[in-house]
Amino acid sequence: MDPGAVGEGVRLFLALDLPDGARAAIGRWRDSAVRGRNELRPVPDEALHVTLVFLGLRPRGLVERIWQTADRALAGLAAPTLAPIGLKAVPPHRPRALAIDLEDRGGEAASAHEAVSGALGEA
Repeated sequence: MDPGAVGEGVRLFLALDLPDGARAAIGRWRDSAVRGRNELRPVPDEALHVTLVFLGLRPRGLVERIWQTADRALAGLAAPTLAPIGLKAVPPHRPRALAIDLEDRGGEAASAHEAVSGALGEA
């Protein structure tokens, strides 16, 4: 990627979408966990995801190129099988969010992460 590309910066990450059943189950759990906790801001159902790669601030002009590079890197890879194994505060010292720790049962999520990271690093 051309770090000198012109354009307004945007915060980017690549994520795996959740199946509807998993999204609904997490949403129900979230609703019960935050009930009565007005200081917490729950993430809307449509924003629930599994972060694959965090890219940070990037020029807006690179978004399409990043997407195309990631799409090519992921083509043909198997969908991961993930299972919840715990919760963690993110970031750990001054948490602003809760994240679900996931077990990558077949290693497919790790393979996808490596494929995308490698492709973006070479682009």
